[in-house]
Amino acid sequence: MDLRKVALGNPNEGGRLSYFWQCICQTLAHGPREIEGDLTLAYSWPEKFDGSKDSVVMANAFERWGGTHFGRRLRLACGSSTNAPCMNASVYGSIWNHYLSFGYDVADSFSEGLVAGGQHSETVPVCMAVGGDNWDDSPLFDQRFTAEENATTGSHYYLQFRKQIIKEKTAFGVAVMAQPQDSMPVFRALDLSSSGAGHRKTLEGVSALVGGVTARRTEEQSGAVYYDTGLRPMVGPVKPWGGATSAGSVAGAQSMIEALLGQRFALDVAVNEIMRVARAADGTPLITKPLNDHLRTKDVFLTFRRLIDVGSKCVGGPGAALAPSVGSGGVVKIQMGGDGRILRVAIVLREIEASGGPTACKTVTKESDAAALATEQLKEMVGTRVSQYHLDPELSRWGYKEEPGNVAQAELKIVWQFVFFPNDGVDPMTASPVLIEVPAQ
Repeated sequence: MDLRKVALGNPNEGGRLSYFWQCICQTLAHGPREIEGDLTLAYSWPEKFDGSKDSVVMANAFERWGGTHFGRRLRLACGSSTNAPCMNASVYGSIWNHYLSFGYDVADSFSEGLVAGGQHSETVPVCMAVGGDNWDDSPLFDQRFTAEENATTGSHYYLQFRKQIIKEKTAFGVAVMAQPQDSMPVFRALDLSSSGAGHRKTLEGVSALVGGVTARRTEEQSGAVYYDTGLRPMVGPVKPWGGATSAGSVAGAQSMIEALLGQRFALDVAVNEIMRVARAADGTPLITKPLNDHLRTKDVFLTFRRLIDVGSKCVGGPGAALAPSVGSGGVVKIQMGGDGRILRVAIVLREIEASGGPTACKTVTKESDAAALATEQLKEMVGTRVSQYHLDPELSRWGYKEEPGNVAQAELKIVWQFVFFPNDGVDPMTASPVLIEVPAQ
């Protein structure tokens, strides 16, 4: 069987598949493989697709997938344009967490969950659908899973891709600790009953921020709160989110969140854009307009990651200082539509306090020792293929680990995270990036 010719969700052959989530490196690669002078992952620029036939130099997901794989029942196929951390089990739980807890639509749940679970912001998730003339009616906007056939005219291909726009390692001028001290405090999560008044105050603040909340849900395990305005994404024009104007407006949003919650945060901004091209009768893609006419913004995600004030709680501690956090928790996440309206706000922040007394401070494993342990774990995972990988020091990080909102957690302790990448020339179908986490306390 030639898998390149298999139609997914083909009712003529008994196919019932409606949604295809797959974490396979470059399976939905789209756009140029590389751009001169840019060392980002291969196929990181779907927006720079020039309409060429599919090749190694210029990938064309419309051509590879559209005319062949999209049977009538298949509403949506999602994967990655770049390499992705598919060997990390946390990715799959994160995708479902964004669907079930955050309440995101099917495409956004895959996109945000893949990046958050893999803790790798360079990944470019992609989702593809066949739709009609109306941008907002394509299956990329399916709010929940459905078994219904795609009822659109099928006149166009739609491709949604996620782009990281702003990546801040400081809280707009407030320095974050670059390395942990030899000894650092451990934080414990407070009993949820003590934070009820805080939740009421937060609800009032969020309602004022978004202009009203139609639904609110709280996770019993963590106290995480998810607010929903009841609005759905609507496409808008592509905006220069990396420019000075947007950075200023984002800083303003951060100030509002920090004032509301009384904490400091670091920030990143991601944008989901949609590319649309006409679909010929034989399933081939047609480029009939200038490329910039094919792009729209679907939604924007502002993620504020908690910075923890470690103060001077340890003997020989650093004094007043902000330590980073890692993990799927410890975030405030705002989803905005392409038209600028706020759709959802998620606050996944446990109420915490440092455990009392100097004896609660614990020694922190040094980065070099933790990296050696991570390398040994990689060897256990991939065996003799370990020589196909290298450690990317730019992506090594440390921080207080906070679990997703649907997971109970008693303490926040420091961990080290290391990302191992396949070497140049290694087939991405046989080796994907690996995130390895090493406890540091």
